[in-house]
Amino acid sequence: MGLLDEVFADVAQTLIGEFSDTPATITRTTQDYDPETGEESGAVTQEVAAKTSPPSPFALRDINGTNILQGDVTVLVASADLGAFVPSHQTDTLTRGGITYRIVSVEPISSGDSIAAYQLHCRR
Repeated sequence: MGLLDEVFADVAQTLIGEFSDTPATITRTTQDYDPETGEESGAVTQEVAAKTSPPSPFALRDINGTNILQGDVTVLVASADLGAFVPSHQTDTLTRGGITYRIVSVEPISSGDSIAAYQLHCRR
């Protein structure tokens, strides 16, 4: 397993080396729950600045019209820049260069026991 970790570390370093300096933010909006009234109150928005790769379109052969639509993109996000924040496909959006994407799925990219980056499937 040691050799695999070494190879994966090189891959992770290559990915992180390709991240762009274009600022990006991941935004999570949640509702506050009031236990006294049993209702949800105003929305709470949390923004996290992240270092990302440029959006990369899916190959035509991968577009199936169900899970992957034309115009969908993948974006790599450096996990070190996120701290303990883990991107979610259920509530988060990614804004980069004035364009806001809805996150469709999140795949962690691991190096050994730690997560080096996340691959996001995003849709406009």
